[in-house]
Amino acid sequence: TARDGGAVPAVSLIEHNITELLLHPESPVDASTSVRALTEWSAQGVSIVVGPSWSLISELLSSVAALFQLPLVSHWATSAALSDDEAHRFFSRTIPTHDSLMRAVPSILSELGWRACVILHRDDALGTSQALGVQSAAALHGSMDVVAFAFEPGNLASMRSAVHSARDTGRRVIVFSGADVDLFDFIEAAEPEGIVGSEGYALVDINAVHNVGSSESAAQNARPELQEAVRRVLPGSLVMGYTTLRSDEAQGDAFERQWGQLSREELVGDPTMG
Repeated sequence: TARDGGAVPAVSLIEHNITELLLHPESPVDASTSVRALTEWSAQGVSIVVGPSWSLISELLSSVAALFQLPLVSHWATSAALSDDEAHRFFSRTIPTHDSLMRAVPSILSELGWRACVILHRDDALGTSQALGVQSAAALHGSMDVVAFAFEPGNLASMRSAVHSARDTGRRVIVFSGADVDLFDFIEAAEPEGIVGSEGYALVDINAVHNVGSSESAAQNARPELQEAVRRVLPGSLVMGYTTLRSDEAQGDAFERQWGQLSREELVGDPTMG
């Protein structure tokens, strides 16, 4: 299962007794289809499943896979909860947990001269753990004051409430943790409040734009009435991913110039990378 399609061609290149490659499109909002596919694959004698992508789906399917003793190898699920070997005995992954990125956020913001921020996050297990990760790292770092507000995914009224609370703190650095669809709701709620796309505020994204690849990709994924707003807001924002730190303007060959020549030792040894 894959949310970007990238894992499918990669798996097909593995030359190790693969007799059949079965595909299932994963839905972040309908786990039942993935559970059904996993059950059917087990009955068919499938040896291993690549995926799921989403952490919440992974936590559910991990329990189902354990019933069949069917290994799951995820390429994108980053929740730290999945590191519990007792609870997820048949789950593994090829990506770091989000803990490494969350630990880096306060250090990076402090290097930019910022001393306080607001983090807006999804009101679910993954979003809450990400917010707590940033707050814990900030407490250890000692020079960054972080407050957090949760929003209910898919609920614009909840997003408006979280954005209003963020504005009322008077803090000018907004760290956003959510999916691209959440980011669109955030922009719709935040533009009328004057805290995105205007001078005096900084937007730091730690999930959405990194996942879709660029601000233009995000704009194309947005609802038609929001596409221009996304294009106004995201350029100039700071985007943090698992191995990247860049302005959202740094796309294509600009990324290659900034980061492409780094050796693995340089990347791992860079304190901003967590």
